[in-house]
Amino acid sequence: MSHSKYLTCENLYQIPWSKNKLFGFCVRNAFVPVVTFKAKFYELISFFQKQGFMCQNVGKNEKCRPCAPGRFADGNGMCRQCPRGGFYQDEIGSQECKHCSNGNFVKDGGGFSALDCTTCPDGTNHSRHAGFRACFCKRIIRIDRFGLCTLCLQKCLNSHLLLDPIIRFKFAVIFPIGIIVVPAWVYLICKVYLQCCKKTANAENQVKLDKIKSKLLNYVVLILFITYQPTCDAIFEIYPGACDTFVVDREGNITISLLRADYDINCRSIAHYQTEAYIATVLYVIAYPLILLIFLRKYCRKLTEKKVLKEINNDVCCSNSLSANEITPLLSGYQSTCRTIPTCLKFLTENYKEQFWFWEILELGRKVGQTILITLLGWEDALTKLFTIGTSVLFLSLHVKFSPMKSPFEQHLQLFSLIAIFLNILVAAVPVAVQYQATLSTLLILLDVGIVLAVAGEVLLVLIRFVRRKVTKDD
Repeated sequence: MSHSKYLTCENLYQIPWSKNKLFGFCVRNAFVPVVTFKAKFYELISFFQKQGFMCQNVGKNEKCRPCAPGRFADGNGMCRQCPRGGFYQDEIGSQECKHCSNGNFVKDGGGFSALDCTTCPDGTNHSRHAGFRACFCKRIIRIDRFGLCTLCLQKCLNSHLLLDPIIRFKFAVIFPIGIIVVPAWVYLICKVYLQCCKKTANAENQVKLDKIKSKLLNYVVLILFITYQPTCDAIFEIYPGACDTFVVDREGNITISLLRADYDINCRSIAHYQTEAYIATVLYVIAYPLILLIFLRKYCRKLTEKKVLKEINNDVCCSNSLSANEITPLLSGYQSTCRTIPTCLKFLTENYKEQFWFWEILELGRKVGQTILITLLGWEDALTKLFTIGTSVLFLSLHVKFSPMKSPFEQHLQLFSLIAIFLNILVAAVPVAVQYQATLSTLLILLDVGIVLAVAGEVLLVLIRFVRRKVTKDD
């Protein structure tokens, strides 16, 4: 007569002697014994399946084995892996999984020991069972139920005022067109009115029309310049590169692409808007600063070190009284042109020295380049960090070398603000030890407050000077 024995051999020192024939099997935690019987015993098969066994037909026999640790019987003769989340199973032949302690979960599922349960991420609720996730988020959200929690977006006071990315894009495209078309209609109406309704000389009407045209151009260029950055943001955020792709099935065969700015929007449904975004990029994002640069170049030709032409009044730049004999020797073969900069473009150059008339356009390009990288790649991308830090260092170096601004105070203020931006970006990009974070945060806040106070002080000085001039004139 023979007997089969299952032994845990890890701490086995010796096997006692037995008169009977003995077969011993060393087993481990994942070992499951097999029960073999004739396949005709259907009732026995059903019994074993209900007890947490999985049965398999092998010829005329039926082999049943209990579900291994990390698995449970589904009642239909199959063993299923314990799901991801707060579940594990350290016994064989179980019909359900055990629960991890509160605040713990098994990331990949199939946990076969309580030691497989690990602590849920920071920001989750550790006081309750994890469920089918890495614990529940407390008043915050996350895209991946096993990932980190993120802060919820602030709710609108009125949901009707909420603008989704598509509405913002439509507004961003229509607004510049409206800013150009409406003043054009106003000018035409004024022109028709002066010609038909006003009984004045044509020369006088032309002077009035020129003034109206100048004011309208001022408004158009200034408003387009002020709204340029937010308009670019609205265009960039619906680019195909601003979409995130998610896998929705276990095999990874089915994916969905959602707009990062609003996960309620499927990127495949806005393909025509993305085409329009490319067109808007060419016609506005690139064309607007390029047109400004061309006109500035037209009116701001590079002058020689010695000014050979003197302004007589605000409208006439070059003196007509100078004879050719007086001008020719001083030019030395270099033909220099000097024209009065139109009022609508003066705000772009008035803070900079004459030879740096293009500087504001450079600043515009830097901001747009940084915006498009952050929108498409995100701040965590290495290229975004490299571009942002690189351009900050480059512009800081250029300001130190050339000092392009007219006012020394504004030049120092610009340097101060560029240094502050560089330090803020550097701290955000480079990991900082926990013990230094509080000190660095305090220093950066003080630095930022210093910039705000400096700007406020400059504005206050301008107001004081303006009041003094008024008082002096009155006296």
